[in-house]
Amino acid sequence: MATERTSGGVYLEAVAQARRIRGSVNLEPADSRRWSAIVAAVDGSLEVRVAEPPRRLLRRAGEGQRWLEAHGFVKSFDCWVLPLTASTTDAAAAARWSEALAGAHGLDPSALQPAYVGRGVSESDVPPAAAPHVEHLTAALHAVARGEFNRMNVFGGRPSALWAWVWDVLDEPGLRIERQHRDDPDNEISQWHVPRTLEGCRDGAEELLRQVDGDWPGAR
Repeated sequence: MATERTSGGVYLEAVAQARRIRGSVNLEPADSRRWSAIVAAVDGSLEVRVAEPPRRLLRRAGEGQRWLEAHGFVKSFDCWVLPLTASTTDAAAAARWSEALAGAHGLDPSALQPAYVGRGVSESDVPPAAAPHVEHLTAALHAVARGEFNRMNVFGGRPSALWAWVWDVLDEPGLRIERQHRDDPDNEISQWHVPRTLEGCRDGAEELLRQVDGDWPGAR
């Protein structure tokens, strides 16, 4: 039983926790550059994220990258990601995660420990998983306005993309929402503020989704 707790058990517990808080759990070995994470969306779907494997000379793909490509991972901004559907069991997700760290980084499954937990949903206001995106975004923005969090990242898609940042900055007129335009060579960012009220948060959620729809048609 001790072996299960120190190897497969830590992955299984991390997956279950990520789904419970609709957030993320990071695992790290002694070398933090080989980090990994499990991220749960509001509907229970998952994403395994694995740090970029070391490259060979001349930046050629090494065995780790080739393993990831052969097993369904795709390159993201700073890592490799594997989307998993909501029907994927915790045990199956934990197994894929453990296999990826062994295949991409040669890590012993028992060599990792939880390093960071990011709650993705308020403890008191949790919309049903099947609720419209606007309900989830409104609840999350209102939690920031109430002081449960001081910032928020909004991800969506499969594999996920960063849709927006939200900040609660002292002396600013409301919550600040920032959204980088998709595939924009100039890296333009839209920025606006919404009142720290439930109505303001709903308006902010609706406007953010309206803009996201423009970049990702059918995102809702």
